[in-house]
Parts: sequence; C-alpha cells; structure tokens
Amino acid sequence: MIRHNLDMMHIEKNFFDNVFNTVLNFDDKTKDNPQSRLDTTKYYDRPQLRKDSNGQYPKAIYTLDKEARVILFNCVKGLKFPDGYVLNLSRLPDTNAKRLFGMKSHDCHVFMQ
Repeated sequence: MIRHNLDMMHIEKNFFDNVFNTVLNFDDKTKDNPQSRLDTTKYYDRPQLRKDSNGQYPKAIYTLDKEARVILFNCVKGLKFPDGYVLNLSRLPDTNAKRLFGMKSHDCHVFMQ
C-alpha cells in the first residue's frame, strides 16, 4: 500500500506559482520577504540583499520591473499553440493587474518548458 501519493503536476504548479510570483514581485504572493532576506544574509554571503541605511531592503536583481512585466505579458498574449495542447494563454494575462489568472497545472508545465 502507498502511504503518500505525490502528484508531480501539482508540485510543479506550486513551484511555478512561487517562482513566478517572486520574480514578478507581487506584494501579496512573493516569497521574498524580510524574514527570507535575513536568512539569506545569515546563511549566504549576499551583501547586496542586506538593509540599506534607510532600513529598507533593496530590490532583488532577479525581480522584473514594470517595463519588463509589460514585455512579458505582451509576449504571452502573442503565444500560439495547437488546438487542445494547452489553454489559450493569450486570454490569461490581466494587463490591468499584471497577473496571470486561471493557469492549470498543465499550463504551468508548458510555460516552464
């Protein structure tokens, strides 16, 4: 009998959501918070991620700015796939909120590839 059955597609979707939200730097969804910055400076030699003289954390180099987000969402809007392969990704970006809504686990898998 299998005690734990891990679904790789859902694990991959959770991983995609965490990385994507952190790279796009969404305030309520990012994993880049003050506690993670403290852990990063404690365990790794990353002086560029420490607090500055104003007590603020600088923007991480792996996050996208607003112009890069617009480019990314315009690129996603222009993607074309064969019928039945993946959800119509051109309908997912919300240009006002700058988010992707309604991605299923297979869509995340295709997007990461």
